[in-house]
Amino acid sequence: MLALKTPPFPNTYADPLRPNAKLQKALDDAVAAGPGTSWRTAVAIVSLEPDGSRPIAHFRGNEVHFSASLLKVAAMYSAFELRRTLRDIAAELGGSTTKAALLKDAALYLDPAILTRVSSIPALKGVLKFHAVPQYASTFDVLPLSPGPGFTVNFSSAFQGHLEKMIAISDNGSAAQCVHGSGYGYLNGALASGGFFDAATNTGIWLAGDYTAKYPYFRIDSVNDGKVAQATTATHLARMYTLMYDGTLVGGISSGEMRDLLAKAVAVPEVFIDRASPPLNFTVTHTKVGLAQLKPVNGGSNVYSEGSIIQHASGREFVAVWQNFLFESSGFDPVGHVVRDTIDKYLRP
Repeated sequence: MLALKTPPFPNTYADPLRPNAKLQKALDDAVAAGPGTSWRTAVAIVSLEPDGSRPIAHFRGNEVHFSASLLKVAAMYSAFELRRTLRDIAAELGGSTTKAALLKDAALYLDPAILTRVSSIPALKGVLKFHAVPQYASTFDVLPLSPGPGFTVNFSSAFQGHLEKMIAISDNGSAAQCVHGSGYGYLNGALASGGFFDAATNTGIWLAGDYTAKYPYFRIDSVNDGKVAQATTATHLARMYTLMYDGTLVGGISSGEMRDLLAKAVAVPEVFIDRASPPLNFTVTHTKVGLAQLKPVNGGSNVYSEGSIIQHASGREFVAVWQNFLFESSGFDPVGHVVRDTIDKYLRP
């Protein structure tokens, strides 16, 4: 193991979200007047205030739910976090390594640290090293610095294509390549270290299923579908989106690249919430959707989910995350109108 100073995992991100009574009342009133307080859907809404504050309100927002492809956002995040770590390692090694040796040197340093982190995540008990550590060579390219000496690291062109297909059109094969690129150990280690997953309670953002079953699945408990490998709470994902919006998730450039990927999904379009009946008072600017079937024992219904950055007609921006939604005769109206009415009431003087 190389003796390096670069931290293998991120520090815990400061949580910018603060409960807000006015926003909470607006959401509670919208739910009560619309689908009703027995509604199964979990919702979190963050107001991206001009002064930089980030008030949040939620309904069932702390419940862990199976949300399928929505969790591909976690694979995107971990890829950018790993790229930053590798760039920092490259900077620390400077001219003491070579283009051919850099990723091998990084693996010698990171893999033992990843396996140590895995040992602190009970839900990954039994994971093999092959499934836990990154696939460095297929995921990253080593590029010489100009002027040298030394090198930097970027995604390979093939992996960049997988990132785009995973987010923009939710391609499962590409999602598998992205999950494998980080490995379950680095991916969930980064989520835990960053403050997005609590390994002691199995609460937060969890992704230990590669969407193709090429890797074995490692599961945690969910409210809507029992043991699952792709799950989150609405509030944890809203925090990740907010940090991304603020340019503090991984870093400013990486946050921007992640937002660009989410914008590609809107361009496809791969959006659910804006299919609600008009009038709507917002447009979706960045998004990722999820859709999958619950197990027969849990009803077998399709559940829909989405995490978005939206812009109100006034120009104000919000993060809206929702999950465990059943598509019935009213379509997406219940969730679309709850978000619309919450924002309208919150912005009312």
